[in-house]
Amino acid sequence: MSRTAVSALLAGLMVLFTGLMVLAQAGLATAAPMNFYFVGPELYPDSYSVGGNFGATVDTDGATAIVGSRAGGAGLGSGSAFLYDAASASSLYKLAPDDGLAGDRFGDAVAVAGAYALVGANGSLVGNGAGSAYVFDVATGVQSWKLTADDGASGDSFGDAVDLAGSLALVGAPLSDAMGINSGAAYVFDVTTGTQSQKLVADDIGDFSQFGYSVSLDGTTALIGSRIDDGDPLGTGAAYLFNATTGDQLQKLTPPVATTGDRFGEAVALEAGMALVGAARGGGGPGAAYLYDAATGGLLQEFVPSDGAFGFNFGVSVALWDDIALIGASGAIVDGVVTGAVYAFDTASGQELGRFVDAFGAAGDNLGVAVAYQGGKAAFGTSFYSFYELRAGTAFLLEIGEIPEPSSALLMLTLVVGTTMRTARHG
Repeated sequence: MSRTAVSALLAGLMVLFTGLMVLAQAGLATAAPMNFYFVGPELYPDSYSVGGNFGATVDTDGATAIVGSRAGGAGLGSGSAFLYDAASASSLYKLAPDDGLAGDRFGDAVAVAGAYALVGANGSLVGNGAGSAYVFDVATGVQSWKLTADDGASGDSFGDAVDLAGSLALVGAPLSDAMGINSGAAYVFDVTTGTQSQKLVADDIGDFSQFGYSVSLDGTTALIGSRIDDGDPLGTGAAYLFNATTGDQLQKLTPPVATTGDRFGEAVALEAGMALVGAARGGGGPGAAYLYDAATGGLLQEFVPSDGAFGFNFGVSVALWDDIALIGASGAIVDGVVTGAVYAFDTASGQELGRFVDAFGAAGDNLGVAVAYQGGKAAFGTSFYSFYELRAGTAFLLEIGEIPEPSSALLMLTLVVGTTMRTARHG
């Protein structure tokens, strides 16, 4: 059965869902999260390849979406990225570097904002082999600049994480030896000129900190994850806020309870004065995410999945927009199968609103390995989806309206009509 045909089937399940709603109103509902099933719209590459990992990285600014396929491309592992119109989910351009080679992993990180798209190639062997990032014109799909670190060295993994805001680009190099072996660094560039303006390094990192493993930009503020922070003897991880223009370190963020191997800083998002940090092994094993006041560094909320179990990988990806936090859990169990899911939380109350799951999900899909949310548009990556080819991957672009709180006993049913996800409420 095709995804486009399944909306009728889901509509037919309304009676069942309404019955569940009645149970919730009667106080008989379990603590399990509400599932928001979706069937699309799907974003498609020009072709699928075995192990292409299309959907391993995603981003959207609400008008345009971008999806990376780090192991696809013309050469083995050269990689590629694709731009889409967020309103119609239609393909715009396939992006590829002018000097791409096998093993570049172009598409291992992606970002889009306004007129620019940014794609990381952390395995790039061109030049000194430190890695690269490429700026593209969204209107034409043409490469504008190739970004490299002024002091880059072989194996730095420059381009492992990228983000854009206004005229600024932020690029992580988590294996840079700036402050010790694989201590990490991050670099700020002007996307209008392609020139480096700042190198950012936290004041307390050391060997194997991997500072720059994740990055986010909002205006002139940068949030940078260091998932194996050497400043913490447990190696819990940390995240740091910087002024991207001056290079000044503003805050260091840490989890309220430090546990060895939490991987705090695995993913970060910065939006409207709030910083969201994922810890994919936190919360005792299933993962956790933490919301902070970016100005003060104060903890606002701690998010954990209501049905969490060890290996959920909750916090492997995070996104913020409006009053909603979306948190990927690529190892989440749905209907007894490890397909992955994306959880939604209210940032003000901390309440879990439900989770987005693929109505056609299969074991090992890796849904939630990447997530982005802006302007009411959410992009989800499913990098191991194997319907087309083994681990070829896929991605989805959903229009998310207001999500009802479970306490309101309003039921949300996700339906696809054409290329728009709509909600049907019953209460």
